[in-house]
Amino acid sequence: LQQQLHGYQCRAAQLMNPGPAAVATVLRGSQDPDCGSCAATFEKVSISMIFASVGLALLESTIGFSEKEAAEVPLWLQTAELVVVGWFTFEFLLRFYAAPAEAQHLSRRRYLVSFCGIIDMLSVFPYWLSKFAGSDSILGHLGSIADLHDEEFRLCRLLRLLLLSNYVPSLGLIMRVLQDSRIQKDLSVALYVTATCWLFFATMLHLAEAGDDRHPEMAHRFRSVLSAMPFTLIHLTGDYPLVDYTVVARLVHVVMLVTAQGLVGVAGGIIASGFTRELKEYRAQERERRRNATKVLGRCVRYWLFRRRWMKLHGALKEQAQRSQEAAAQAKERSSLMFRVMRLVHGHTSIRVRMA
Repeated sequence: LQQQLHGYQCRAAQLMNPGPAAVATVLRGSQDPDCGSCAATFEKVSISMIFASVGLALLESTIGFSEKEAAEVPLWLQTAELVVVGWFTFEFLLRFYAAPAEAQHLSRRRYLVSFCGIIDMLSVFPYWLSKFAGSDSILGHLGSIADLHDEEFRLCRLLRLLLLSNYVPSLGLIMRVLQDSRIQKDLSVALYVTATCWLFFATMLHLAEAGDDRHPEMAHRFRSVLSAMPFTLIHLTGDYPLVDYTVVARLVHVVMLVTAQGLVGVAGGIIASGFTRELKEYRAQERERRRNATKVLGRCVRYWLFRRRWMKLHGALKEQAQRSQEAAAQAKERSSLMFRVMRLVHGHTSIRVRMA
């Protein structure tokens, strides 16, 4: 019911905002079944720009963009950066304009505070703010801050890799699985059990190692439960940088390793079941969409056949009516006095001609 209401709300928003709805169709790319060549081209260019920004970020981290090396930056690299940032700015403006017609936003304010909106702003705003560095305005002060942390802000463009889920549905599968309330409930229970085991084994290792006189470093590391928790967490992951344990502590580690494998297996099973359920629902939706498309196609074919038969019937009825009108007109003409007189005169004239 909530999905149906949300769908009605989205359709109402698209009807109320025809301009943003048209732009949103282009922005959705191949995810829209009715996308055209323009939407497909926009999707390819956007994906290419995202990977180009990643390549530029890697090159910039190698070459360096500090004040001492700014003059040594190749011109082609600066031009490529300008093109990429210009495209991201153009895409941000399009998404901001089309936000009222988007199902996940429905307003421009929600888009600005959403995950995609924040990534878009972090990708373009520091670059343009750095152009105002040196002026006495507020933008100048903000530009100075952006210019001071220029390399850090440039690396924020790597976050645009997360926006590939707008064009590749499989990348958004993880987010949909984690947003499932059933998965969140199961993971919260598993997280609670993991935290309990973490605290329990940290306490056991503290009791086993705090009084170890042969290894004072180990006794210092496990002097309290809080100091033992980081090392216990490392051991729960399966890594063992520390091995100088007492016999009792080693027995605790045996139980801890078995428990850790079970905890990892439980979490993995929960996530795997979420993927299975999500893929099952996705396939069911695809089958329903294809079934609906088949119904629509069959309805169109039946309508075309009905229209064709109706046009034939209408033409036949029209032709029959025209013939009936012509026959009635001829009958009316033959029943008139003038027609009979003309026929009588024509008959006498024909007889005289034959006699002559």
